[in-house]
Order: sequence, then C-alpha cells, then structure tokens
Amino acid sequence: MNLVKLTLVSFSLTISMSSYSNMFDFFKRNDYILSPRISGNIYKDASPQSNYNIYLEASFLKIRYEYATRTDERGNFDFDEVVHSTWIKTNPLNQTYSYIGIYTINNNKKNYIWQSQFDYEKPLDFIVENFKLLKCNLNSPEYKFYFENSVPDGVDLMVLSKCELSGYKTKE
Repeated sequence: MNLVKLTLVSFSLTISMSSYSNMFDFFKRNDYILSPRISGNIYKDASPQSNYNIYLEASFLKIRYEYATRTDERGNFDFDEVVHSTWIKTNPLNQTYSYIGIYTINNNKKNYIWQSQFDYEKPLDFIVENFKLLKCNLNSPEYKFYFENSVPDGVDLMVLSKCELSGYKTKE
C-alpha cells in the first residue's frame, strides 16, 4: 500500500512541477523569425541595376517592420534576418500570418518582386532556400509560384514573384 501512495505522490509532484514550469513559459520572451536573411540580384533583362532602392516589409499580426537598402554596382542587395520578439506566446488557436513583401518604387508606385503570406513562426524551408540568392528581373511579369504544403491534404502555398524561384510545383 505504501508503494502505491509513494508512486501517486511522486506522480502528482511531477505533474505539478511540470505545470508550474509551463506556467512561467507563458511569460518568457518568444522570437519569431519573420524573414530570413535575403541576398538578391536586381536586373532588367540582362542589365544589372546599380544604386537601385530595394524595400522589405515584414509583418506579424499588427506589427510591421520596414527596411531599405540599395543595390551595388552589380545589382546585388542584402537584408538581415527580421525577428519579432514578444513576451506573450501566441495562442495556437489564433490565425497568425507572417507577411513578406520586397519591392522597388517606380513613379511613386510599389513594384513588388516578392509577396507571400503564410501561417508560421519561422520561415518555411522553400522561403529560406530561395532567399539565399534571389535573381529578379524587373521587366518580368509577376508569376504565381505554387509550393507543396507539408500539411497533409493542405492546399499548395502560393508566392507572387518576378524572381527566378526553385522548388515550386507549378508556375502560372
């Protein structure tokens, strides 16, 4: 009988201690990677676009981050990783979306070269892979790129882009 009581007390203590530690996890800082590091090249047809302004907007819930950079003489540009930090963990029942938009401005109008909006707490693998070296032709039409969803029976994931992307299922 004592062995049963000892086991129950031990089990109860284990459950309460794990609940206690999880309670404090609610207040720990949570980092959400909105955009991985981006390296890219901007050109028109075969000509690199030097000293061209490139803009990145990344958002999560109602939080928006905006950055700007310029291309070098070969049309290359870079953005550092964008991380959103919060003390409150998002509720898994909420539909939280991370948005990434990369664009230029021509005649006071945004000219997007990448737009995506997905439900994630860190960028999906195909985003990370494609952002390692984006090659974007500003004279290209905008295409819909569909990537396979890792969720069983989930719809394919779509990116709008003027860049040469890899790993997609279909392109329209």
